[in-house]
Amino acid sequence: MGRSQRQTNPRRSITLTCWFVDYCSANIVRCKEFSAHSPLVISVQVRGLVYFRALQPKTARDTIILTIHWFRHNDLSLSLALSPPLLVRFIEDGADTAPVRLALLAMAFSVAYAWSAVFARRLGQKPENNQLNFAMLFTLMLPAPVGWIGALLATSFGWVFGREVFGGKAILSPALVALAFAIFSFPKGGYETQLILSAQPSLLLALSCLPGAVWLLWNGMLPWRIVVGAAAGAAATALLFAVPAAPSWWQHFVLGSFSIGILFLAAARESAPNTEKARWLYGVMVGALVITIRLANPDQPDGVVLAALLGGLFAPLLDRALSWRTHYE
Repeated sequence: MGRSQRQTNPRRSITLTCWFVDYCSANIVRCKEFSAHSPLVISVQVRGLVYFRALQPKTARDTIILTIHWFRHNDLSLSLALSPPLLVRFIEDGADTAPVRLALLAMAFSVAYAWSAVFARRLGQKPENNQLNFAMLFTLMLPAPVGWIGALLATSFGWVFGREVFGGKAILSPALVALAFAIFSFPKGGYETQLILSAQPSLLLALSCLPGAVWLLWNGMLPWRIVVGAAAGAAATALLFAVPAAPSWWQHFVLGSFSIGILFLAAARESAPNTEKARWLYGVMVGALVITIRLANPDQPDGVVLAALLGGLFAPLLDRALSWRTHYE
């Protein structure tokens, strides 16, 4: 960017606030993407270092545009998407149980941040900044508040073995790892709904996921092929293997944590495949597995966590298999 271009509007140029500069310095690639997409942000490169400056917003529209662009390229996008269904969880819990869920949310965040600080100090790095997403997703997937000891062990295991032991690069969603650990280690701990076929459907909870899904889809953070494939796989399996007194195929979408698990857990970027063909097959497989687990298991568990776990483990294989097939066709 030339000197004359930078000096055309000197009064409209202000340095970004401290929290934004810290975010940019920690995520240079994302900030370049932010700078390229936003008409209100410019970047200046000096001796290999990129300095970000923002244009002074003159109108409320400029402020709204700048705020939206910042949220779109920040980890808070997922937090905003998870807020409506989490609020519905609090409402459904009632005044007596909602504070316990809120305390579990605070504990999960504290555990994740503490482990991040420990590993970051050992490696000489700054802690990760996505502990809130982990805590919100873990708490949201719980059908009801659970015991403190089990939740403490589950969140510690999920964050450490889902992210930190791999150098901060998650191979599966840490919340998914934590939930799977809790379900297998404490089968009677209330981490998964049992007798799901006779449970009361929650239409409000399913509908509350739609605003977040639209928000993530607009930001390019939600692979829609996985969602469509999961819905198709679940519907086809429910129609093919229907049992007496079982819910209708569409009722499975509002039973348990199906909508939450598909949109925010199975479709998470840590678990999802990268290629388009693999995402279709991955979505169909996860949706079919959820219904199969619900209908075939005598305990009739929710099945979303186990299906997402199996799908996430097979995601790299699906990418490699379909890429190889496409390459040699």
